[in-house]
Amino acid sequence: MEFVQLQINYADWENPAVQSRACYEVARKHGKPVIIMEPVKGGMLATPPESVEKILKDAEPDASPASWAVRFAANLEGLLK
Repeated sequence: MEFVQLQINYADWENPAVQSRACYEVARKHGKPVIIMEPVKGGMLATPPESVEKILKDAEPDASPASWAVRFAANLEGLLK
């Protein structure tokens, strides 16, 4: 196997049903490059709940919610480019 494709986004990172972090860590442990799918969770992270959007806007007013999701995924090590 040359690479793995994983569902990775900040909403699923600690989700026990998806286990994004755990799967990512196994791939990295075995030196496998990762291709990410669902970084914006089917568009759901582009329009998060108001409480989440407020946290993001307070931290970086000019950044869109979708950009936070993409940057979270893109900043991981070992991505296949």
